[in-house]
Amino acid sequence: MDETALMKLREVKQRVEVCDVEGRIVGYFEPSIFAGYVIPPDPTEEELAESEKGPFYTTAEVLAHLKTLGKT
Repeated sequence: MDETALMKLREVKQRVEVCDVEGRIVGYFEPSIFAGYVIPPDPTEEELAESEKGPFYTTAEVLAHLKTLGKT
């Protein structure tokens, strides 16, 4: 793909048809949801160790807590 076509695709914000020179649809292009975003780095060993300390909850405990949030 040449640089001109890439420049045009970088401007696309939603799904578009890709057509040949005669106007026939040859496919579709949908931009990545991650375009322009920085993907955070993997957590460090220290961050992983910290997250493993807990606290931890069972599914039943989480569901019980969610039920209390719905009551006013």
